[in-house]
Amino acid sequence: MKLSPLIAAILTVGTAIPALAQPIGDGASANTSRTPISLSNLSAQRLQRMCSPNGAMQYAFGETGVPGSTRVEQLITPGLAMPESFAPFETAKPMSTAWSNRLFQMTYSFKLADEELAQDIMSQIGEVLEADGGWTYVYRDYDNTPMSMISAMGWLSFEKTVEVGGEPTRVFLALDHGLGEVSLTCSREDLTRAQFGEAFGRLPEGTPRPAMPQVDIPASLNATRCADEAVLSEMRDLLAEDRFSDRFSAKMLERTSYRDRLTTWMIWKLDQSGKIETMAIVGLVMEASGYASPTGNPLAAMEKVLDMMPIVKRMGDARTADDPQAFCLALADFQLWVREVDAITLKQTEAAHAALEAKARELGVSLD
Repeated sequence: MKLSPLIAAILTVGTAIPALAQPIGDGASANTSRTPISLSNLSAQRLQRMCSPNGAMQYAFGETGVPGSTRVEQLITPGLAMPESFAPFETAKPMSTAWSNRLFQMTYSFKLADEELAQDIMSQIGEVLEADGGWTYVYRDYDNTPMSMISAMGWLSFEKTVEVGGEPTRVFLALDHGLGEVSLTCSREDLTRAQFGEAFGRLPEGTPRPAMPQVDIPASLNATRCADEAVLSEMRDLLAEDRFSDRFSAKMLERTSYRDRLTTWMIWKLDQSGKIETMAIVGLVMEASGYASPTGNPLAAMEKVLDMMPIVKRMGDARTADDPQAFCLALADFQLWVREVDAITLKQTEAAHAALEAKARELGVSLD
């Protein structure tokens, strides 16, 4: 979890998607009608494609720009749809490192409420992994598993030792069941360690201060604009593209991401100075953010996530109905939600930066 408590506006950027794993057709949720569940597709070869030393599906470990992989996209996108040949797995969610945006993990899942059946299926997958995939079963528990390897824990956990760039590392595979889903999480040790460091503000030596981007935010949507034929034509294009692609949201994300990255960088610089304890920095940021937040809550923006969920559902329903006006109206409300969250995080960021800059001056630490 990032040290910075500032919550980036929860929106997604339109991205060109390669041909295999695709965004779930908006309005077409993961297919839950595949009954009975069959594992005939899951050969060792297919499992190798889902989790190999080099990467997951068509995406390479360490690759940047993988669609749906940022922490912001994780909160709103349903994931990438898996090809039918990989059934029963229906969706894939990639995840990138917090600072360098490198792919370090992929989680595949399918819906299944029956706990006993889920355990039986996971056991069968585990047998294939051990018999034909070269994986070794490893018992893991919360007491003895390093924080950087938490994603490697599951009801069943496996690993294999590999060599990457001439250096030994491990690939982790975890099978788990929860919230009515069976999941298979694939990660690689060197990158999970990198993610752990980046998430806690441990950046590579010499990392420069983030440069402020030039962000020109276009006009947002409203009911009047959603009745305009030119705007409706744009909505039809979005629906036809089968992906979320909204310049307003993309620009808002760019601005918010810059503020959040700058907070992380400033925390890192203070921490690297050795003149202040890490937890003291965290407390400084939390206190400043709280003072600048509604009701004094530094996580006020996160609480608005629940307000966003019905809007996202409306967007999905509009896609299913292929209704450009309904989609436009839902997107207009989403953009309004984004503005509200951005207003909260802006105040939090300004307060946190002021507190960090004051502490840096006091300690004689340069934040240039």
